[in-house]
Amino acid sequence: MGEKTPSISKVRPLITPASLQISSRGRVVFSIVPAPQQQHQEVGQDADGPAEPFLSPEYINSLGKNVQFSESDVEKMWIYSLGVTLQRTVSSFAVNHQQQQQQQRQHQHEYDVHHLRTEDAPLTPLDHVVLAMCEANLYQRASLMFLLDNLNM
Repeated sequence: MGEKTPSISKVRPLITPASLQISSRGRVVFSIVPAPQQQHQEVGQDADGPAEPFLSPEYINSLGKNVQFSESDVEKMWIYSLGVTLQRTVSSFAVNHQQQQQQQRQHQHEYDVHHLRTEDAPLTPLDHVVLAMCEANLYQRASLMFLLDNLNM
């Protein structure tokens, strides 16, 4: 996130699979996308394709409005975008989580919670971190400090 988090009025908090790179030293590198300068901003489509799935809900809901976010909130918008990008590009996470969610929904109607099938592959610690990054609620989403603490284990 650098020294100072860039303003979302100038830079769109957007990371997509096409714009994400991992350097040889393990650093995350991504392309900066300028924020739309129109009075009525729209999510639209970037050169990489549709941007909306990778943008945080609070960013999308703030478009065209004069909403002020703290630096911490903006960091969490970047974290959301990175989390969704990781979720969509790490096949083991996506398959594991989607299967588990579908099976839980099916079984919830038929059985008590204690009767859920146990042969589902459990989520890994990394899966839990990515889920925390993709939390829709800004105030429950993983913070930068949470990520640093959990990824340095």
